[in-house]
Amino acid sequence: MEKRNWMILYLALAAFIMEWVSGIFDWDYIAVISRFLNSLFFIIVIFSLIREMATARVVTARVIMSSVSGYLLFLPIKRIIINIIDFQVILT
Repeated sequence: MEKRNWMILYLALAAFIMEWVSGIFDWDYIAVISRFLNSLFFIIVIFSLIREMATARVVTARVIMSSVSGYLLFLPIKRIIINIIDFQVILT
């Protein structure tokens, strides 16, 4: 496996374990960290899909599906960023 794939796997495992631990012990700060890791994992996967599409030398059905998936998943990223901005405005 490539080094980048191992990083994504470790990030997903860390997010999963933290979500599980926060649910068992009802620790809010671990839940917040877990949500951040889940969001980071999601963003890395989306950009990996888009990078794969952009660097493909031959366009196949897989490349086309990756590009469609990547572009459709930009909307949740936009929503996450808007929620972060709204949350910061509420705090100030």
